Amino acid sequence: MKEAKLQRNAPTWMIRMYVADDPPVNAPGRLGKRRRRVDVEFERSERGAAFHFHCEAKRLYRNDSVLEYLGKEGLGMFLAGKYANDEEIGGMLGYVQTEGVADWLARLTEALASGGAKYAVTSDGALEVAGLIPEIPQIHRSRHERSAVGQPILIFHTLLMFTNRCAN
Repeated sequence: MKEAKLQRNAPTWMIRMYVADDPPVNAPGRLGKRRRRVDVEFERSERGAAFHFHCEAKRLYRNDSVLEYLGKEGLGMFLAGKYANDEEIGGMLGYVQTEGVADWLARLTEALASGGAKYAVTSDGALEVAGLIPEIPQIHRSRHERSAVGQPILIFHTLLMFTNRCAN
């Protein structure tokens, strides 16, 4: 992403975009090396303000991968307000390493639908196609309550194929 930003033909919206891999997240009671680290952070800065988009990444390859993806170290980091505490949106990246994107999407959809209260899914927050970038149909979104923060969060889920076979 950093290399793409430096290309002469890079889109102008990238000028104020910074991408960080594994940056520490400031939180009360956690200082220095004890701070949590989000997997990817996008920061757009403008005069007087900055917007942060945190992404947590999880591998999708085992029977328990959905539980890990949606669990306390995955989606749960957003629900507990440990990531994106001051933001209204966040992101989850799923690295598909077995089967196909459609298979894992179906598993995530079912888990969120059947565990609505556990994952604090709002009545209008079921997993659905986000429609942000037509070239990347694997982006979906879900909306969740965050009692720890006092405001809901919109999570963008992006599933990326990381196998040597091309499957959807």
